Amino acid sequence: MITGRDIRGLRRDGDRSFAQAADGSEHGPFDLLVIADGAVSELRTAAGTTTRDAPYPWGALWFVADDRDRVFTRELYQVAVRARRLYGALPTGLGPRGDTPVVSLFWSLAADELPAWRAAGLDAWKREVRALDPRIEPVLDQIRDPAQVTFARYRDVRMSRWCDRGVVFIGDAAHATSPQLGQGANLALLDALALADAVAGHPSIGAALDAYTAARRRHLLHYQRMTRWLTPFFQSSSRVLGWLRDWTFPVGNALPPVRNLMIRTMAGVDRGFVRRPLQLAASPVTSQPGGVRSSMP
Repeated sequence: MITGRDIRGLRRDGDRSFAQAADGSEHGPFDLLVIADGAVSELRTAAGTTTRDAPYPWGALWFVADDRDRVFTRELYQVAVRARRLYGALPTGLGPRGDTPVVSLFWSLAADELPAWRAAGLDAWKREVRALDPRIEPVLDQIRDPAQVTFARYRDVRMSRWCDRGVVFIGDAAHATSPQLGQGANLALLDALALADAVAGHPSIGAALDAYTAARRRHLLHYQRMTRWLTPFFQSSSRVLGWLRDWTFPVGNALPPVRNLMIRTMAGVDRGFVRRPLQLAASPVTSQPGGVRSSMP
């Protein structure tokens, strides 16, 4: 196993591929290369099948803090102020040592507002955050320098084909969206599961990638459409959409058919208004000579 390589390019030789590292070394040949280098993929252009790769005008400030007193547990807490401001605190498991709970603070921000945020200073921002949720004070106390806060800008990525001659893109590298539905990690894990099943169940890489594409296309296209449609209700300059969200979403939540749709969507299993939800196999994981696998029909 080779780890710690900064892969910057691909080279093809028939149906086999080589990975080219930043230090000039080359690795391969491989029958199948799985590209999972995230939304800002440096390898996506190598496949030549990207039809959309556009940054959203909005993003978010992120900071991961210790939560020793377990103030934030069990649920995502969010406060939306119209469509221009979205604050959230997300419990994020345990820290690197495995003994300290951590929480992720995020704060929506338009990309062109970032210089003004930096110029205003941390105290002004902390006052604004504290006004929405006084419980966040111990988290804010851990932020002493703007450099500690990461600005993550969202991207909208669509590829006409995720696979090309033994190369396949999965996760955000293949279909990045804004995080309004919170499905980025879920979709990537389902990609990996479907790809493993396809490779194990077909005699050739080409047949496996065709099966993988067929298994994932409708599910992923549905979430890309839904996320693109919902994003302006939570992050935009509109004065109307935030008000419309606040009035219509509670009504929808009170109607059983709409509530069920919301639950399926947030669970990551919806495939559209007229299609059955994604069905995950309940069969136990079984040991194979090459490792462990499960199945997803």
